[in-house]
Amino acid sequence: MDLKQEIEQWDGKSKQAILATFNHHHESAGFLSALTSLLSHKSTERGSSWLLKHHFDNDGPPLTKAHETEIRASLPQLDHWEAKLHILQILPHLSIPTVGEETLEAFLNEGIKAKKNLVRAWSYYGLALFAAQFPQKRDGIAILLKERSEAETGGSVRVRIHKALRMLETIEPAQ
Repeated sequence: MDLKQEIEQWDGKSKQAILATFNHHHESAGFLSALTSLLSHKSTERGSSWLLKHHFDNDGPPLTKAHETEIRASLPQLDHWEAKLHILQILPHLSIPTVGEETLEAFLNEGIKAKKNLVRAWSYYGLALFAAQFPQKRDGIAILLKERSEAETGGSVRVRIHKALRMLETIEPAQ
């Protein structure tokens, strides 16, 4: 069975099954290319994003620029909250070039409005990562994070916002 079929047959719950898929395919040529391509399909976005996150959780090699471009292109199409969360959690492993900047910023701004606490939390943190790449955005993002740290009620969200604010303190303001 190929990677796409295995992901499509995953029930979305069994960690053992998705790990078996990872173990079966992760050394295959084209594994990362297939995963980034499968992000843009609703039937595979959740499983492929989980596998990408697992790849990085296990110190897998970095993605190529082409893979990163494909991930950024898939952002507006991601539908399932877990797929969004997995991509937010791998942002520290991705570069954020000026090409695609608007797509990522829109994805993060949409994420801070999500109903799921974890998606909101990681979207706020993603904004801090975004500000690290684009210091001209730092002050506006810092203001937003400070406002939201007082308004958010979810504990996990507030903790992640505070981590994001600490990260912003290390970023020099744009001149």
